[in-house]
Amino acid sequence: GAVVTIFRVATVYGPHDRGNMARMLTAIARGRFILPGDGNNRKTCVAVENVIRASQTAATLPAEQMADRTFVVADPGGSYTLRELTAA
Repeated sequence: GAVVTIFRVATVYGPHDRGNMARMLTAIARGRFILPGDGNNRKTCVAVENVIRASQTAATLPAEQMADRTFVVADPGGSYTLRELTAA
């Protein structure tokens, strides 16, 4: 009788990040980041606030609307090239 909903979350960034993005930013700040290739590979990202908002919204919807569904959680237009990310 459990309701199963799957969130496929993009690379998360934001306050208190200790993951992938934080390590990349630390490497950039230390001058130790090497841009692989031409930097045109794309990475889909999502702000932690948007993950929270999606979770809260899902929790308030009726179970029959959420049952057996899969959602991709990403920022609108949140696909960036690695070159764009490192420049930002």
